[in-house]
Amino acid sequence: MTITRSSQAHLPALGDHQRAEIGNELQATLLELIDLSLVGKQLHWSVVGPLFRPLHLQLDELIDSWRELSDTVAE
Repeated sequence: MTITRSSQAHLPALGDHQRAEIGNELQATLLELIDLSLVGKQLHWSVVGPLFRPLHLQLDELIDSWRELSDTVAE
């Protein structure tokens, strides 16, 4: 399907400063999400004790969500 100009939303163009500021914020968010997933994975392998299994699974879910979010932010 081809999108013509008339069917596209008319959004105001961002200025160079705004684009750079948004890019910097997205980059910072991406770094935080990657850091969270790495720290979460390290914690995931450090969990011990009677609640090992449920904590292990909960951390897996959190790590997966942080990775998905980082993919979205990167796109």
